[in-house]
Amino acid sequence: LWWASVGFSGMVGDLNRALAIQETRSYVRIRLLAIGVTILVSLFVIASGILLFFGDWLIQLFLQSITVTPYPSFQAHLAAIYTVTRWILIFIFLNIGMQIVYSALPARPLPWTLLSPGSAIFSLCWILGSSGFAVFVNRFVDYEIYQELYGSLGTLILLMLWLYLSSFFLLIGGEVNSQVNLFREKLGRNAEQLSLI
Repeated sequence: LWWASVGFSGMVGDLNRALAIQETRSYVRIRLLAIGVTILVSLFVIASGILLFFGDWLIQLFLQSITVTPYPSFQAHLAAIYTVTRWILIFIFLNIGMQIVYSALPARPLPWTLLSPGSAIFSLCWILGSSGFAVFVNRFVDYEIYQELYGSLGTLILLMLWLYLSSFFLLIGGEVNSQVNLFREKLGRNAEQLSLI
């Protein structure tokens, strides 16, 4: 938990720079905040990951357990409903997790909104990037050769690449949010100046 929160502690400085904010909190407060955010975000990301990577297996397991069906194509309809619902839930879980990061970590907390441009971009990029990474690993990486060449480090290397990709998307979303907030502040100042005229 401590080591996982180190990444979010680093994100504090990155988000503050993106928002052009000076840090005023103590090291201990930042670390405690990072640990809390790590716990909350981990729950949402783990739930999203389970739905993303094991969703097809879970629905097959569920459909095999259904013995009585009200009509012949019931299982096909249930699978279609589940597929759509799964992607919506993944997007919602990721969005809530990133809203926690983007609103709680900066030195000046941003107002909570259910959907921000940065969290929406992160969620879409993470879903597409993780799906693309899974396709890359399954289709183009010969895992047996990879395993022979790198041994047990092969899995760790793939995990680190995926974490790097996720961190990149996290920073892109934070930068988008910071630019939107700076634009809103500038727009508010311009409207205030116009009202004084």
